[in-house]
This record gives sequence, structure tokens and C-alpha cells, in this order.
Amino acid sequence: MVDQKPSPLACVPCRRRHLKCDAQMPVCTRCYNTNNDCRYVRSRRGLRNRSSPDTGDLDFTSWLNGAIDIDPDFLELPDLDVSVDIHSESIPSPGYIAAVVDSEPLAHDAMIQLYYHHFHRSHPILLPRRSLASPLCQQVPAYIPHIMRYIGSHYYHHPGFSDSFHAPAYTALSAPNDEFKVQGLLLLSIIEHSYGAEEKARKLLHEAIQLACRLGMNSTSFARAHSRGSPILEESWRRTYWELVVVEGIMSAIGGGGIMSSPKWINHDMQLPCDENAYNSEQTLQQPPSLSTLPDPDTHHISSFTHRILATQNLRAVLQITQSLDPDTEFQTETLDARLATSLMRLPSSLPDHDTSTVDEMIFQTLMITYLSRIYLHHPHSTIRLSAYHATTISTSAILPPSTSCTRFHTQPNPHYPQHQQPRPHNTSTHTQKLLRAADLLSNLATLPSSVISRTPFFTCGLAIAVVVHVAALVERGSPLLRSAAESSSGGRERERDKDDSLKARIELGVGALQVLGRVWPLARRVRGEMVEMYRCR
Repeated sequence: MVDQKPSPLACVPCRRRHLKCDAQMPVCTRCYNTNNDCRYVRSRRGLRNRSSPDTGDLDFTSWLNGAIDIDPDFLELPDLDVSVDIHSESIPSPGYIAAVVDSEPLAHDAMIQLYYHHFHRSHPILLPRRSLASPLCQQVPAYIPHIMRYIGSHYYHHPGFSDSFHAPAYTALSAPNDEFKVQGLLLLSIIEHSYGAEEKARKLLHEAIQLACRLGMNSTSFARAHSRGSPILEESWRRTYWELVVVEGIMSAIGGGGIMSSPKWINHDMQLPCDENAYNSEQTLQQPPSLSTLPDPDTHHISSFTHRILATQNLRAVLQITQSLDPDTEFQTETLDARLATSLMRLPSSLPDHDTSTVDEMIFQTLMITYLSRIYLHHPHSTIRLSAYHATTISTSAILPPSTSCTRFHTQPNPHYPQHQQPRPHNTSTHTQKLLRAADLLSNLATLPSSVISRTPFFTCGLAIAVVVHVAALVERGSPLLRSAAESSSGGRERERDKDDSLKARIELGVGALQVLGRVWPLARRVRGEMVEMYRCR
């Protein structure tokens, strides 16, 4: 009996681990048995490397860029086949995938591969990539893959490349009002925010929430009734609803304009999302609990997506306190601070034992949202005033507005006292320390394993707020009166120099991470410019 020759083709996970691959399509046997995300890339023979790495003005940005955990073949792609004429002046009408003839399976479309590799883990609402190779794919309107291609094209480093995918993606705006359109509007709102078009992003998100409520997506029976008998599609609808809740909470916080809509549309009896691995591998999905029936996290496992939802609920509570007209919020602040600290203690480890090159994106965002909550919570009671530190000399852009909400941080001074004469409570230093600690931890997220470039676009604003806090602290430390008092003790001068160096290192880290994100999202490029200008003008 002649042994079977090894396949000349191998999937990316097997090739990365130097394992034998049988190259079965769409999922090889080894990946099927281990529930890995199986994917293939086409040969690069005869192709030139069209990508050129950016050169930064900060040395450590090369380290941040070097943390990208991705096969080189995965980013250096050959000429692409798309299902529509992307150069056509006419916008195609919304149709269905069944009516579109692709030159290759949708699951192996180059831009869609980039979407799943970089973006899907941060906002996991669409069907898992495995489902694109199943009959369930036929249920999906064509504008959903167009949106996926548009998002994925941002990770292909070629100037203006994503512009070709813009028009087909926005056919979602004229699509029939159904649950798929809710997904499309939600994804487009995230992208609009990543371009700095905040008003348009909020409008799209508001439209998505209103449509979801009209369709009844916030009812407990909707997901199953519209699942077409598929537990995966049922889970997708639940995730879409909860993603609306999370994204609205984040946009409300970083936008500085208050909570966007009434919390009455949030249904605490809605079942929560399942584990990420179970969803993406299409395993049998267990019936998860709801917020009203959530078991004790100390004794029962809850999904990482659920931790993210709970963090958003805490963020909403913080916004309600900071926007309150009540002059005495110290008691509520202490209560919420304890709740936020407890939520961090209950988080599972975000680094899997078998693979430290990736981080659970839901846990990552849970940490990001919680640190942002602590910054917003403690800032009004601290000695640091952030509203004075805004770049005002940056040239405007034809694409982006002259300023962004990422760099606005409003305070609520007591109207009976000028700001420089406001009385400080006895525990002000504690709030200041907690504010700085939260900013430190927020910037530290840029040093976690896996690529900064694959983080949620909202990480741009998280990094910006951390930089603003650190610059404000550095300016406050520059006060001659405070510095002379601190340096008067033995060894005080050296300690003060170390503290200054630590703050400067944090600022450089945030600016460097923004530079990496700026290779994908225009807002990050603009915010980085604002942060650099703010630092220079401090």
C-alpha cells in the first residue's frame, strides 16, 4: 500500500505550528478536532511585497508593531476578486448572497478573512466564519459581506484601498428593515466613529436601536422566533442586541453628551451571550442566564461577553453620578468604586494557558471600560482638572472635524467658587491617586500580548483619555510651589525625577499605540496628532 503524499497546501494554524495538514476544505481535520480557526491563503509566488512599514518618531512603536501575531502571507495578498464591480458608478441594489456569483467561497474571501482575523473578535455579532461555508450563509443579505469586506479592507496596508469597498457597504442604508439591517447599521456606526464622524455614528447607532426595538429584538422570544431553526443564528441575534447596549454605553461615555437613550429599552430578562469559543466553533450552545437570573460570578462561570455587559452597566451608573446635579455624591462614588474593584477581582484570566499570543477581546474591553469608569468616577473629586488641556493649534482636516470627543473631558466646578479657589475635601489625594492608577492600567493595555492593531476602534479614545490624564498630572507636578516642597526632603529631587520619567513613559506609550492604530483608523491618526500637540504645549 502506497502512503498518501503530503498535501502541498496547508492551513495557517498547521503551518504556524509546523504540523502535517490534510488540507481538507473548508476546515482541515486537525483544526476540526481542535476547534481551531482554520483558514488558507493563496500562494504569493511572483508577487511583490507592496506593504512598507511606517517609520515612527518614537522608538518603542516598532516594538508595538512587532507584537502583531499574524502570518506574513495573511497581509500580503494577491489581486482580489470581489463580488461586485467596485469601480462602478452605480450602487448595487441590496440582494442576497445566493444571487451573487463569487470566484471563491465567501469564507476564503481575502477581505473577509481580514475582517474575522482583526475585527470580529472585538465585535462578535455576525455569524462565525465557519457558518459562511454552510447553508446558513444563504440567509445573509449581500450587504453584510460588503460591510465585512469594507471593514477588512482597512487592515490591508495600501493607501485609499478601502475606498473601493465603501459604496457597496452603504447599500445597507436602503435595505429592508429587518434584523440584518440592525447589524449593518451597528457596524457602520462603529466605523463612522473610527473616522471621527461622531454625529453620523451616533445617528446610525440611534437608528439601529430604534429599528431593533420596533422589530422586537429586545424581547426574550425574538431570537428563537427568527432563528430559522439555527441555534447559531439565534445566538447572533442575542449578541446583536447586547452589542447595541455595549456600544451605546461606550459612545455615551466618550462622547461627553450624556446617555444617548433611555435605559428602558434594556431588557434584563434577555438571555446573555454564550462563550466565544463555543460560538465561533459552532458547538452546542447551552441556554445562558439573563441579567435578572445571573448566578454568583464567584461560584459560577459566566461568559466573557457577559463580563463586558456588566462593565457597561457599571459605566452607565458612573455617568449617572457624574452628570448628576447633586452637590454631594461622595457616598455614591465610594459605593461605585467598591463595585468596580470587585468586578475586576471576579474577572477570569484573559491569557489562555495554551497560547499567550492572544487575549480574549471581551475581557480586554471589560478592562478598558472599567478603567474608563474609574477615571470618570474619580476625576471630579481629584486635584487634576482635565478641561484645560486641549489642543487648540492643530490644523483642521478635510475629512475629520477640528476636535474629537476623545480629547474632551468635562468637569463640573462648584458654581459658588472660582475654579482656582474651590475647597478641596480631605480625601482629594486618594481620588487623585485612584485616577492616575486607572490611567496607568488603561495605558498598560497596549502592552498586552497580541496586536494593538486588532483592538476595537474604541481603544483610540481609551488611549487618548489616559494620555490626557498623564499630561495633566505632569503639568500639575510642574508647579514651582509643589515641586519645591517635594524636593525639600532628602532624596526628594531624585524621586520627583523618577515620577516625571514614569509619566513621560506612559505618555509615550499611549502616543505610540495610537500611531499603530492610526495605520488602520483615521480617528487614531488625528487623536495622536492632538496628543503630541498637547504634550508639546503643556
